[in-house]
This record gives sequence, structure tokens and C-alpha cells, in this order.
Amino acid sequence: MIPAIITRFLLGSLLAAMTDALAHKPSAALPPASTGPTQPSQTVSAAQAEHEDTIRLTLRLTDGSQLQGTSRATSRFDFTTELLGRLNIPIEKISEIQFDTNAPHGTVILQNRDKFRGALQAPTIELLTLFGPVSIPVGVIRHVQVHALRAKGRPLGEEDWDALPFPTGHDWPGPRGEMSTASNQTILLRGHPIRTRRPVAVPFVWECEVECNAQGEGSEGTDLNFFFFPPGIERDEEPTTAIIFRLSAQPGARGLTLHPALVESLGNDRQHRELWRGAVVPFDFGKTYRLRLAFDHNKVTVTLDDRTATVASLTVELREAHVQIWNWQPTSRWIVRNANVQ
Repeated sequence: MIPAIITRFLLGSLLAAMTDALAHKPSAALPPASTGPTQPSQTVSAAQAEHEDTIRLTLRLTDGSQLQGTSRATSRFDFTTELLGRLNIPIEKISEIQFDTNAPHGTVILQNRDKFRGALQAPTIELLTLFGPVSIPVGVIRHVQVHALRAKGRPLGEEDWDALPFPTGHDWPGPRGEMSTASNQTILLRGHPIRTRRPVAVPFVWECEVECNAQGEGSEGTDLNFFFFPPGIERDEEPTTAIIFRLSAQPGARGLTLHPALVESLGNDRQHRELWRGAVVPFDFGKTYRLRLAFDHNKVTVTLDDRTATVASLTVELREAHVQIWNWQPTSRWIVRNANVQ
């Protein structure tokens, strides 16, 4: 069901467009194409999106609604600040905007984690959504999350993924979840693993965005695991020789924190050798984290958001690799978006 607040915007835009059409005037539902570069992001049609870079936004509204859509990656936002004056920032450089209750004032966090306080100088934010173009007044927006640009490598579509059963040799006694799904550049991890159908040759770069929506029933934490392993593993088998990147949300005195790590799985007895443990990252449900893993011969370069580390001296030798993603515990819920390999 479309939230009531969005419905009102759509109806208002539709009525305005019909009135303009009867009067033989250009529609005012969307800004004119000649709008300058400092205007708010312009809506992108489906045809345009095929021929230019787009960027995805998630808007959380004051009534609890959430709306996702795309905008031109070349769009820019104007902000006025008390200390820095007027700032004109490309939308692709922004990570998120956290509006105060007196929007358009709020906190802007950039991709490099710099942040500043300011006021957005635009009355609306415009998106191309699943149900068409919408124009959302800034006054009803609580939070804006900017996601990565469209993949520059080879995007992995639904046909590239194989949803697997729960491994038959696993002795987990609790709930085993459901089959995971892949659709529209979005993978929903529901407890069962999902694997690329074809391996990729080393060297390669893996990129994606991840977020966690639930930690699982009766669980104090949750993990998301990316297995990189050679061909030859049956669909109902868990990879036992692999390089594994793990995001582990663990409880602490101030709630959950995210612990990234790179480990090797060295055989059927599930012996794991920790190769690297990254700095602890603040964790929030629904927050998007950007992951990039660059595999070269005998080394992996890990980038999580703006933090990078290179790990060498691998025992597991990969000439080509499948990628398998698995959330733990099975009742936790993770989302992987915009996966691509280059």
C-alpha cells in the first residue's frame, strides 16, 4: 500500500499535470530540463536511466513511511551553513542527510564521513520511484540515504544467482530460515545461502552494499558472510576451503557494533584462520554499508565504507572463485544490493 502522504503528493502532481495539459501549458509536475546545476535532483525517466548514471536514494518520512527511488548522479544540492557559508555539493559525494524536526535544517554526512550542519536550499526532493515520479517536500523528510552509483563493473542480475537449500551436513539445531531471493539488484537473505552460478577469474573486484534489518529470534548478534571459494562444491554443501569476509554485529555496553574480519576456512573440520580484523564500526539497523573486495594473487584489499586494508600471505589459493552469501543466524535478515564484479 502506498503511504497516505505519498498518495497526496501523487494526486496533487496528477491534477496539476491535467490542468496544465488542458490549458496547453508545459506540466509543472517536474522542473524544466533547463534548470541550472544547483537545483535539487531532477527526476529520471526509465529511458534516460538506461543511458546515464543514476544514483539511488532512500527517504524516510516523518510519518514513518519509507520511499526508494533514483535520481541523476550529476545532480547537486545547495546548503547554507553558519560557519562555512553556501555549499554546492554533488549528490554522489553525500552519504546521508539527517533532518532536524525543523527541516530543512540538519546534519549532512559525506562519503568520506566528514559532516556539517546546514539547511538544504530546495523545497522538494524528486525521485523516479517504482510507481512513477514523485516530488517530496523537504519538510516531511526525516532522513535521506544516498546509495552507490550504478555499478561500473558487470552488475549481477537475478539470472546470475542460485538460491541454495540449507547445507545438508550442517548440524545447526535451531530454525533454518527460508530460501533467499534475488531480484532487481537486491538480494534478500532469509537464512539459506545464495551463490553465483558462474565463477570469476582472479584478479577481480567485488562490490556491493549491505544492510541488516533484524538480528534474529533469541540472538544477541548477527553475521553476514561472503564466501569466496573454488568451483566444485555441490549446491547443498557448505564451502570448507574458502576466503570469508564476515560482518559481525555484536552486543556491547552501548548496543550492537559491527566487527569486520577476513578469515580462511581450511578444510572439512572448519578450521578458521583469522587474516585480518578491522576497526569496530558503529552499527544501526537499516543503515547501508559499502563493501569492496579486490582479489589479487595472494592478497585481498578490503574497503568498508572509507576504511581500507590490504591482507597478504593467504593460504587458500584462488584462481577463480564463486561467491556465496549467507546470513547467520538463519532468522536474521540482511539485504545485499547492487552487487557487481569487475
